Amino acid sequence: MKKCGFSILEVMIAIAVISSLGLGIYRLQLSQLSATQQALTRQLAMQSASNLANQIYAHLNYCNNGSTSRISSCLNNTNSNYTETAYTDDTSMGTNCNSNNCTEAQYADYVLFRWKSTFTSMNLPAGNILGVVCRDNSLTIPTMSATGCNGNGGLVIKMVWQSHLESAEATNLGSNNFIILPVPQR
Repeated sequence: MKKCGFSILEVMIAIAVISSLGLGIYRLQLSQLSATQQALTRQLAMQSASNLANQIYAHLNYCNNGSTSRISSCLNNTNSNYTETAYTDDTSMGTNCNSNNCTEAQYADYVLFRWKSTFTSMNLPAGNILGVVCRDNSLTIPTMSATGCNGNGGLVIKMVWQSHLESAEATNLGSNNFIILPVPQR
């Protein structure tokens, strides 16, 4: 007698093949999502750092020699009110310079506070965004635990973030969750 139709074994093999294809498509979509989120985070972080660099550069006294007069460039032996040593510097607002007259140092603190307070409002697909403005001529890559600033050279803006999909992104994209942007000198 001739049997028509499929055996249970054939049906199970077909289900296994279709399931493995579905899993492959899911992993491909997850990888694409990770790449898209990483690109979005990098773009918005770079925009934030560029805006800060422009604010610092536009501030005529961002580098001074202890007086209120502007000097020609930001060298190792000059002071800058924008120089920080840790991610936690300037995370609380001192004087509100929108409604008060501020000194150069107060204005720098206010600008840095406003910049750091935007990290949570950027709605990035990343958590724990950290930033610092420091002196660094080695351009050491920052980590979540260390700024990598050596205290020499011109001003540099460094940002680092922890991705929500860290393990997937590290596998597919590498560990490149940082930005280093030198502040232009006058």
